[in-house]
Amino acid sequence: MTQKRLSFMCSPSGLETLDKLSVDALVLMPFADDQPLKGTAGFCDWRLNGRLSRIIQSGSFTAKPLEVLLTNTQGKIGTERIFLFGQGMRKEMDLEVFEKRIQEVLATIKKARINSYALELPGTHPGPLSFPQVMPAFLDVVTSFLPDTTLTLLCPAPKNVELISKIVAGDNRVAVKPTKH
Repeated sequence: MTQKRLSFMCSPSGLETLDKLSVDALVLMPFADDQPLKGTAGFCDWRLNGRLSRIIQSGSFTAKPLEVLLTNTQGKIGTERIFLFGQGMRKEMDLEVFEKRIQEVLATIKKARINSYALELPGTHPGPLSFPQVMPAFLDVVTSFLPDTTLTLLCPAPKNVELISKIVAGDNRVAVKPTKH
C-alpha cells in the first residue's frame, strides 16, 4: 500500500505569484484588525481592484473567527475561487489558536473537495508566530486532513521560502516540489 503524501511547494507571495497560480482555490486568512489587508490578502485585494476591502467595509465579511466567505476572482488571478477565513484579532493568535483555526480551514477545504490550494499561514508575518514554531503543527494537521492534495504555501517574506523548504524537506509525509520564485 502506497503512503499518501502531501505535494508541497513554497513560493514568495506577490502579484506575479498570484497571476501564475494554478490551483483550485486560494485560501486567505485575514485578521479583523488588518486594515488595509496585509500579505497575500493585500496583493489579492490590489489585483481585484479593492474588491476584498469593499466586502469588508460593507460588513459582508468582518474576519471574525469561524467566519467564512467564498468568492470568485473574475479571472484576475490564476485561480477562480478565493476562500476567506476570519482570524479575529491578531493579538489573540497563539500556537493553540493557530492549530484550531488551521484545522477548521482544512476541514472546510476537505468538504469542498479542493485538491490543490494556495495559502499563507496566519500570524506569521507580521508575528506573533514564527515559521519554526508553526510548521511542525501545520504539517501534522495538513497531512492528517488532506494528505493527498497539492499545497502551495505563500510567504510574504521571501527569505522565509528557504527556511520553510528546509523545515519541510525532512518530513516523509511531504513530497517537496521545486520552489517557484
